[in-house]
Amino acid sequence: MALYLPDHNALFVHLPKTGGSFVSHVLRRELDVRVERTGYKHSHKDLVGPLRLKHRPFTFSFVRHPLTWYRSYWEMAMRRSARKRWHYYQRNTLWHPNWEIDPHLGSDDFATWINNVSQRGDYLYDTYQLYTGRDTHDEIDFVGSQERLLEDLCAALDIIKVPYRRARLESLERVNPSPAPASDSYDDALRALVLAAEQRCLQAYGYGPDPSTPRTQPAATGSFTADDRRVGRRGPLRLAAAARRG
Repeated sequence: MALYLPDHNALFVHLPKTGGSFVSHVLRRELDVRVERTGYKHSHKDLVGPLRLKHRPFTFSFVRHPLTWYRSYWEMAMRRSARKRWHYYQRNTLWHPNWEIDPHLGSDDFATWINNVSQRGDYLYDTYQLYTGRDTHDEIDFVGSQERLLEDLCAALDIIKVPYRRARLESLERVNPSPAPASDSYDDALRALVLAAEQRCLQAYGYGPDPSTPRTQPAATGSFTADDRRVGRRGPLRLAAAARRG
C-alpha cells in the first residue's frame, strides 16, 4: 500500500520491484513515526489523489534500471508455483501495473520473456510515469533508485526530518534480493532488445546502458525546494494544539 506519514506530511508510493518492500519495512517497523496505509499495495500517485490534493505531501518513490527490473520480475515469477506462475493476483486490488505483462507476456523461458516485453516497448517508462509523474506537470518530489536504495532512502528521511540510525538500517537484510548480477541473465542480443525498448525510460531517469553505473540525475526533483513548508509541518502543529488543550 502507499504509506502516509501524517506527522511529517510525506507519502511513499511503492513501485513494484524497486526495493519498495524494504522501504515499507523501514517506515513501518524501524522508525519511530506514525504510518497510515492508503490505497492498496502498489497504488500509484493518482490512485491516492484525494490525499495528495488535500495535504500536498512530500511524495517519494524509487525506480530501477530496466535490465535488472525485467530480470527481477522474471525471477519472482519463477519462484511461484507452476500453476500460478504467470497469473499475478493481489487480493482486494482493482488495478495493478503488472497486469499488462503478466500473464499475457509471461514465459518460463527468459529469452522469450524478454522478447515479449520488448515488443511492447516503453512499458517501464509508462509504468514509472504513473508513480513519478516524470515528463508531466505533476512530478513527485523525490525519485530514488533501487541501485542506491539505502543512500536515497536516508536522503529522503533527512528531507522530511525523520530521525533514524544509519547503522541499524545498514544491518537490515534486503527483501527479495536478486541472486545474481543482471549480466548473468542476458546475452548481447537480449540486452540490446531491452535497451532499445526502454530508451525513453533510460533517458528520463538518467540511466546508461550498464546497470552498475550510477544514475546521472539527483533524486530530489524540481518539485521540492529546501524551504518547502510542507515538510515536517504537521507534527509541530499537532503538538502545539495538544499542549493548548492540556
